[in-house]
Amino acid sequence: MEESTHRYMKVLLADLSDSESEQVRLAFQPVRFTAGARLVEQGEYQDWLYFVELGRVSVSLRNNCGQETRFGSLGAGDEIGFATFGDERSPVTITALEVLTVFRCSKYTLDHLMQSVPRFGANVGRILCRRIGHLENQISSFSAASGRDR
Repeated sequence: MEESTHRYMKVLLADLSDSESEQVRLAFQPVRFTAGARLVEQGEYQDWLYFVELGRVSVSLRNNCGQETRFGSLGAGDEIGFATFGDERSPVTITALEVLTVFRCSKYTLDHLMQSVPRFGANVGRILCRRIGHLENQISSFSAASGRDR
């Protein structure tokens, strides 16, 4: 995995020893998805953390009538999965817009890494704080745009 491709990977590996960094890198496995594949389904539990290597995904919300509205996209260097990494159901659906290459790590493996490498756990906390701020901005923009359409 090319570190320069992943803005979050630099934060994940910050202040880790060489052996700890290697442990983290090995936890992320490459996976390819075809266009149209759903990585995350709204309302389901999320078991994976993904870093997008190549390609783009759409981020959409389904209303109570089942209608989906796309409100964003993610691409190379973005992460998918930190937003619902607890025991929460996903608030969005993530769909590959084209052939997609990601690096993924299971929730179980990430939990183990956070316990066995405390600095890694602190780094994950920093990413979560940044990601929550980013999501709040996206939701505010989406809500404002929806209000103007009425």
